[in-house]
Order: sequence, then C-alpha cells, then structure tokens
Amino acid sequence: MKKIWIFLLIFNLSVLALPAPVQAATLKKIRVGVAVTPEVKSMPNWRSNFERRLAYASRIFETECQIKFIPVKWYEWPTVSERETTLVLIEDLMSRYPLGDVDVMIGLSRMPGKNLQSMMDPRDLDTLGQARPFSGYLVLRYPTEKLYKIQEETVLTHELAHLFGAIHTGDASSIMYPIVERQLPSRLDRENQEIILQTRAMDFKKGLTSLPPMVLQSLLGSYLKLAARDQPFDFYYTLGVLYLTLGQYDDALGAWKMAVSILPNHPRIHFDLGILYYKINDYQNAIKELTQAVQSFRFRSQNLEKVQAFTVLGDIYMAQNNTMGAYQAYSRGLAVDRENPTLKANLAFVAMANGQYDEAIREFDKMLSKDPNNVKAMLNLGIAYFNKERFSDSERYLKRALPLTKNKNEVIQIHNYLGKLYFKTNQPNAAIEHFRAACAMDLSAGCLKGLAQIHYQLGQWDDCIQALVRVLQTEKDDPDVYGTLAVALLQKGDYDNAISLLQEGLRYTKDTKTEARFHKNLGYVFNQKQHFDVAEKEFQIAIAKDWNNAENHFGLALACLGRQNPVGAKEALENVLRLDPQNKKAKEILQNIEKMLKDSPQMQVQLEGQS
Repeated sequence: MKKIWIFLLIFNLSVLALPAPVQAATLKKIRVGVAVTPEVKSMPNWRSNFERRLAYASRIFETECQIKFIPVKWYEWPTVSERETTLVLIEDLMSRYPLGDVDVMIGLSRMPGKNLQSMMDPRDLDTLGQARPFSGYLVLRYPTEKLYKIQEETVLTHELAHLFGAIHTGDASSIMYPIVERQLPSRLDRENQEIILQTRAMDFKKGLTSLPPMVLQSLLGSYLKLAARDQPFDFYYTLGVLYLTLGQYDDALGAWKMAVSILPNHPRIHFDLGILYYKINDYQNAIKELTQAVQSFRFRSQNLEKVQAFTVLGDIYMAQNNTMGAYQAYSRGLAVDRENPTLKANLAFVAMANGQYDEAIREFDKMLSKDPNNVKAMLNLGIAYFNKERFSDSERYLKRALPLTKNKNEVIQIHNYLGKLYFKTNQPNAAIEHFRAACAMDLSAGCLKGLAQIHYQLGQWDDCIQALVRVLQTEKDDPDVYGTLAVALLQKGDYDNAISLLQEGLRYTKDTKTEARFHKNLGYVFNQKQHFDVAEKEFQIAIAKDWNNAENHFGLALACLGRQNPVGAKEALENVLRLDPQNKKAKEILQNIEKMLKDSPQMQVQLEGQS
C-alpha cells in the first residue's frame, strides 16, 4: 500500500464522475499482420492454432467493443534471438515491419527453453505476451510447456486490450486480471470496456494524437480510477503520455518517473523524459536523459527518436554556446541519417558560430544547389556573406530570399540584416527603410537599435532618443543603449538626464573597459557643468580601470585645469602623449602650462575655453 499512497500524493488525484461513452454502432475492422519466427513455424499446426486464438479474441471484442480483427498478411520474422526480452522483440518488430497495409502487427515468438534462465513466472500474462499501448504492436511468446487452450486464447485477448489502452485490474473475473489460471474469464471489466470504447477509433499510426482532446481527458479520468492498484511500466508510461498530450507537464514527469522506477533501462522512457525536460528548459536533466537514451537505442525503429535526441542535444549545446558539444551531437545524428537536411543546416550554423564562414557558405551552397528555392539556405548565405563583409553577395541572397519566405520571423530577420548592411555601406535612407519595415512587423529592440544607430549617425537626435527610450521599455540591461542615449541627450544640452542615464548604465556593465568608458563620459559631462572636483574623481576611476586610454588622461587634465591644478594637469597631459605622441591638442595645452609655470609658478592658471 505504501507505493500506492505515494503515487496518489504525486498526482493529487481527484476522481471525477465521468459519463460513460456511447457505444458506437459501426463495427471497427482491424487489419492484422502476423510476423512469425522460424522457431514458431517449427511447431505443429501453428497457423491454425493462432487463427483460432485470434478468432476467439475477435468474438469478445465484437460483442463488447464493436471491434473485429482480420488477419491479412503473414511475414517471416528472423528475430535477433529468441533469448531476448519481450521488450527487445517489440523494438525489433517495429523496426522491421512499419504499419502500412495493416493496422496492427503481432509477432509470434518462442520463450527460452528450460536450459535457459526463466524470464518470469509463465502464469504472468505480460510474460506470455506484451503489447505497447497505442502503438499497434504486440508480441506473443509460446512457452516450452504448452498452455491450456483457454489460457492461450485469453493471453491474446488480454494483450489486444492493452493495445487500446486497457490496464490491469484487481477483478479476477476480468480478462485484464494479470495472472493466468486454468479457468479464465471471457469478458472485460466495465472500466476497461469504457477505455476501449473511447480509443477504438484511434489510428495506431498516429497514436494518441489521433484522438480528440475531450476523449483524452475522459480517458485520463478512466486511468485515474484504476491508479490505486499496482500497475506495470506501460500504465505509468501511458499515463504520462496522456498528461503530456493535455499539456500537464508536471504530472507527466511524475508518471514517467514512476515508469523509470519500474524499468530503469528502458531507452524510450529516457528519450521522452529528455524531450520533456527540454520543453520546460531543464537542460541539465534533458542532457542526462537523452544521453542515456541514445546509448541504449539499438533498432531501426528507434532511429527517428535517435536523430531527434541528437538534434535536441545539439540545440541545447548551441543555447549554452558549447559549439564543440553541438558539433559532436549534430554529427552523430547525421551518421544515423546522412541526408537529414536539418542536421546539415545545423552543422553549418555551428560553423558560422565558430567564425568558419567559408565552411558554412559551402554547406548552404550545397543545400541551395539541391533545392534552388530553399529560403533558409539563401537567408543564411546572406548572413554568412554579411559577416565576411562581402556586402554585395549578402545583399543578393537576402533580397532573393525576401519575396519567397512566408515566415514572419525570417522576413524580420532579412529586413534587419539589410538595414545593417546598408548602414555599413553608407546608405542611411535604405537602412532606415528596412529597419522600419522590421519594426512595423515586430517592434523589437533589435530593429529599434538599428534605427537609433542610423539617426545617431545622421545627427537626428530627437529620432535617436525616441527609438532608444522605446528600447529601454523592454530591454533594461544593455549598457550601450544607456551610453548612446546619454550622448544623444548631451547633444540636446540635457546634462542632468544624461548623467542619470550614465549612472544607471554603469549597473549593467560587465567588463572594466566598459566601466571605464562610462566613468570617462561622466567626467566629461561634469567638466561641462564645471563640477571639476566630481569630474576629477570620475576620470581617476576611469584611469584605474583602463590606464591605456588617452582620453581618460586628457579628461583628467581638463578637470585639473578647472580646479586650478596645473601640476596635475601637466602630469595627465604627459601621460596622454606617452599613449598618443601625435596628439596636437595635448601638446598645445602642455606647452601653455609649462610656459606659465616657468614665467610665474605662483600664477593661477586660467586657460579660457579649456575647461
């Protein structure tokens, strides 16, 4: 009972009284494919015996759920080994026989002989057969010691019910009771009948996504009624899928953690957990789960998930600026699916992130040669050429991509890059046109910054200020925005607001050189306001953080002159000339100071206009 109560706490269950579904009148016909191992084929009358078993199960399903099973195809099944677990055999079955002309695939296999270690108690129905709920695949295993006829028939009925989501019950009179005895029931319990009636219309190729949300919610209610009993891995796994489909991520995590506690080495549950952790931005756990999944995937049927796992791992590493990790993940995915266009594009993105623009250009050129209308290839060629400062090539590809794309984000990205391109090539009017087009679609900080930069270059201070004020409404931690806005306000003579912006911007600086620049600018503003003592302190801080910047020393010299400290000014100007020997202004002021000090050391130095 302890485990059951823990589960109840995790999921905060409250069983609702759900209306019983209306039984459909139309008979649902299920086409069955049967894959048979050589060992099963060596058994006398294997086919007639199986057809009898399927007909028995079909009669029960017709009576209770309006479902009929019809065998339509038979396949040879050269299994990996009869010694493998049933879970492994299901993966092998899925790998070899994708659902196409059949709705359900049943694999027939022998259990290991007496000389091998017993897998489980042969009375356990999930040892004799195992279905993957909502997948359309199940495996039946024939034990060395032949079962009673009624046992064989009930095993198949039990597993077919699992396919439709039926789960174990404590009702010994139900087909879904998990232990097989000599005298077995031939009916479904009411709860599991309700489940099958809700899922009977499902397309196994699409799984649960083929069912309407209202049906999924009702199905979840049916599951929660039966949750207070010990259930196998598939119950908790399917419960997690239901929660996930309904967008209840926390509950899905709880269900799948229970599934992992039952089968800790099942690769598919680790894959699904990894993808879910990725969706909720828990990258550390996503990496852990997806890495474990790809190490365990063995079959072709798992290649789709394997490639997706490597793709997501690469995306996580890219988000963490780990380009080496991203490269390795994308490359391993491409080794599984060598023609995967997404992975090829992602590897080209990695090359761009590493500054390997020529390599990226080669990859995007290959993509474009195979698909001349590939907008992503054109767009990224435009970006790669922009970064190489081959602006005419960049313009050509960006303009080519613009009329072809219907993706809003791509259109915005193209306008932003064209705006930056025209800004760099001294075409301000064209740059403004494209930045405005980007802003018209999405008033983002990026397009507003682009507009502000051009207005700044043209000396259009009011437009520059207006754009940057709007940036600060959504992006408050970019020191460059504060610095540029402060300079624009200075050009308008608004010293007080400029000082406030520079002081606020200092809070968001992340390196000493940027801090030094802010202190220097504050120093120059205080010099303009003739607050020379405050200015001197700002320049001293700037010099301490960036001694090699000649402007810091020059500003200090002016502050010293304003405080009538010619000796301090002389020392600061000498430092300017050490760093910038050709600085004419520093030479001129220094000569005047030296002459005045020589003529009258006690003279109060007054250099009109130099403060």
